Parts: sequence; structure tokens; C-alpha cells
Amino acid sequence: MWSSALRGTSPSGLMRVEVAGGSLKIRPLQHWTLIVVLQALACGGSSMESHPQRSLTQPLPPSPRAIEDSSTSPQSARAHFECASAPTAVIRDFDSTHADFQPLGKHYVLHSEPRVIPGLVLAHAENGLPVINPARPKSLRGLSSAASFADWFSLEHPRERVFAWQFPIVSKAGTELEYANPLFFPIDNAPSFEPGFTSDEDGKDHNFHFTMEFHQRFVYEGDEILSFGGDDDIWVFVDDRLVIDLGGAHFRDSTTVTLDSLGLVVGKVYRLSLYFAERCTGGSSLHFKSVKVLPECPFLIRTSN
Repeated sequence: MWSSALRGTSPSGLMRVEVAGGSLKIRPLQHWTLIVVLQALACGGSSMESHPQRSLTQPLPPSPRAIEDSSTSPQSARAHFECASAPTAVIRDFDSTHADFQPLGKHYVLHSEPRVIPGLVLAHAENGLPVINPARPKSLRGLSSAASFADWFSLEHPRERVFAWQFPIVSKAGTELEYANPLFFPIDNAPSFEPGFTSDEDGKDHNFHFTMEFHQRFVYEGDEILSFGGDDDIWVFVDDRLVIDLGGAHFRDSTTVTLDSLGLVVGKVYRLSLYFAERCTGGSSLHFKSVKVLPECPFLIRTSN
């Protein structure tokens, strides 16, 4: 069940996400202009100037519904999502005190080992989330422990450090989602919990150290090609099956995958999930070409595991 009230727009394009009392709430960071309450189903390139942040400006559907996880993977049977009409990502703010962020110190620069580290997470998600691989490659740019990785996309993350952010992209039904930004700092307008770090790209201070998750539903047509890239970690799942693995703190990298190699069924609805992390100062980028937007319930927000 949803309840919503539209009272304008949020200048920053950022929404505060709160989880309390069995509900997930999204509130604008400034002026409290849009309030969306999602009743949980269970107990939880170009520069930024060329891609300005924008808020949710369209009313949400009057009666959006909860979506059971459509994944065929048995591990995800308990994951729950809610419909969203706009391409909304959930961003969690971290700082360099966390074991996985700025792993070699505040002045660490990726000069020695900038490569992607595949195999940090398992090939299948569980409860809609990537899972650390016990047999993962050992690297200071990897994942320090299962406990530390569990923080990345936790619904129990401190509520003052969780934000909803709408991708500033065209998201009309039937169009493919495309986004490209070599200066990907979506929470620069949010209160920072550590001093800003200077980007090598533009020489300005930015709010580094954050994770992001984004979910989209699509109908498989038989010829789709996904393309994702950036830095740092990028994992893309189709119905909890890992299809793009760009893990690790690394320089800009990218890859593509042809969905007809996955044995999907033409005409069936699937869920695409993007998990991203910005972990080391110096730069942050993200670009992708995703699947076509559905006319009904095109995007999802994870409300519980």
C-alpha cells in the first residue's frame, strides 16, 4: 500500500529515505515537498552541469502495488519490492572509517592495481542482494569481510544517511534507459559526514564513499544488449543471476552482455538490479545502456529482504 502527497519539487533532487515502524518513507532533503510512504510487506561523458539533479515531479500511481520478487532463483523468495513510476535509486552514504571504503587510507590513489576484481560476489543474489563470495580473490581493493559487506545495502543503514535519487534521464515507456556521467556524485547536495575529497577529474571537492541500488522491470524481447561501466564496483543481476561483474575499487572499466546468452524466455517479465559503490577518492563515474521501460510498474524500490 502507498500513500502520497505532492507539494512541489525538491531543489536538490535528493529524497530522504527513512525506515521505521515497518514502513519505508521517502522525504525530500529540502523543503519537505514530496512525501511517499511505502508500507513494507515484511518487518524492511558529460559533467553534472549537463545532467542536473531533478526531483520526482510526477505524481506516483494512485494505487501502486507491492511486487513479489519475480526471480526464478529460490534464494530470493523473501525479497519484496514496491512499484515506482520514476527511475529512483537508493543511495547510502559511507565514510572512510568503514573497512571497505578508502581501504588503503585517506590519501590512497589507485596507481598500482587499478584492475577490476571479478568473483568478489556469488553468481546468484540472495533475498535480492549480492552475497560475498567466501572464495573471493584476496585484495585490499576487494571486500574485507561478510560483516562489512552486509552494511553496503542494508535496510538498517542510519536513516539520516540514506537518500532516494532520481536518475535525470528520459524514462518513457518503450525507450531504453541510458545514462552517462564521468562525474557521478549524486549526493553532493546532501550533508556530508566527512570532509570533501578533491576529484582528479575536475579539481573540486565532492562527497565520495557511497553505495547505490537501482531496480527495473522489463519484458525480454530477445535481442537486448546491456552495457555498464564506471568506477568503482558495479554488479548487475537479471532475476538474481549475476550478468555483469565489475567488482573492486578500480579505475574506469566497462563491459557488455547479450541477454540472448542467458536462456531467457521471450515475453516474460524480468527484474534487472544494479548495485554500485564509490569507494576511493580521485574520481567517480557511471554509464549504462539498459533495457526498455515498461508502461506499468517500470521501476522498483526494495522494501524488505
